Amino acid sequence: MSESVRYNKVIDLLETGNTVFASGLIWNGNVDDVMFVSDSDYDMVMIEMEHEGFNFDSLKLSLQFLLNRKRISEKSSVQADIVPLVRIPPNARELSQWIIKQALDTGVYGIVIPHLNTVEEAQAAGVAARYPQLPGVADVAPPGGPGPMLVDTDRALYNAYAMGRGGIWAIWGPKSWWGFLKLILKGRRPRPPAGDVYQLGGDVLLDPSCSVKLHHVTRVPVDRPDVKSILERVLA
Repeated sequence: MSESVRYNKVIDLLETGNTVFASGLIWNGNVDDVMFVSDSDYDMVMIEMEHEGFNFDSLKLSLQFLLNRKRISEKSSVQADIVPLVRIPPNARELSQWIIKQALDTGVYGIVIPHLNTVEEAQAAGVAARYPQLPGVADVAPPGGPGPMLVDTDRALYNAYAMGRGGIWAIWGPKSWWGFLKLILKGRRPRPPAGDVYQLGGDVLLDPSCSVKLHHVTRVPVDRPDVKSILERVLA
């Protein structure tokens, strides 16, 4: 295949001012409809997982039946003849980046994200859809590339910064429930607890010389400083 031809021909068509023709939504795992589209003249297909069929194994099966080996042989190109996109279940504001990553890992060429309304939501989706970028390269944006990360499996830093374990009242008391309720009212969906739910967290901000600029230990799980107060410490 020529280096000037993209694997995703929909981008080629749009960049050259051509019209893109797509089928209607096809339920994930509906092999008969997928096979029909694979023999059609559509440019792309959108597979539905938002309201029905959220299953990555079924998505992989659908993609297998979308392959038209005869057309691949005739074109002598691995460019997808019909570009597969998938509509995922979470709304953009939920920031469920793991679903974007795993959907793209199946082999789809694009993601349809419901109710994407803000720049921040679009940036989060873009970060999830890309491999980590090397610092300093021209296309490092959007942010979210690799950075220093320390995995504290022994909780040495937790202990060093006095982040202990909370009691039942701290973890499951009214302050926690009220905090989670406010998050739900803002459209945030709480995630199931994982690991040691009684381990309290916190926020520590260090400057380049490793001097502590911010040291906050939570009293309850929802007791966290807001972004504005952290930025004020950074700029101080």
